[in-house]
Amino acid sequence: MRLSVGSKVSYPYQGPCLIGDVVTKVIDGERTEFHHFIPLGRGGAELFVPFGQAPKGIRRLLDESGIVAVLGRLRKPAAVAADGKQRNADNLKLLASGSALDLAELIASLTALRGVNRFTSNDGGTLERARRLLVREIAEVMGEGEEAAEERIDAALAESCAEAKRSEKPRRRRKAPGKR
Repeated sequence: MRLSVGSKVSYPYQGPCLIGDVVTKVIDGERTEFHHFIPLGRGGAELFVPFGQAPKGIRRLLDESGIVAVLGRLRKPAAVAADGKQRNADNLKLLASGSALDLAELIASLTALRGVNRFTSNDGGTLERARRLLVREIAEVMGEGEEAAEERIDAALAESCAEAKRSEKPRRRRKAPGKR
């Protein structure tokens, strides 16, 4: 991917960024040029990436049809991994990929996990980070505030929870021993 000044990209773990001017810095006595990445939205640290090197996972921001696809993914019930160690490894891969659909998958599965009370503090931090990254991108693409983007995500997740409840099989009550 070619990085050009003024373009907006999604940087893994950082979210949407504006590519600023090329900056020259002196490191160990050598002049080196860097792309300047300026985070969009609240928070985030400015990044300097060596000129000509596009980091793995960096991509252009989604367009509106991409946002529709991401929200569609959030509406689908998610599979939840039972093994915490494997789940953490899978979650880190999804977060590092830089893909908005992977973020949606991560958010959907951790939200479902929270609903069945198998949620760890590590899961909570991962969910918050993934939500924050997706909220920033939706807000930037749709030209709306982060609160409106959060409402879009919450509405899609509510549909997913409702769908999961509809698809659950009703449980039959067991009769107490000795009763007919």
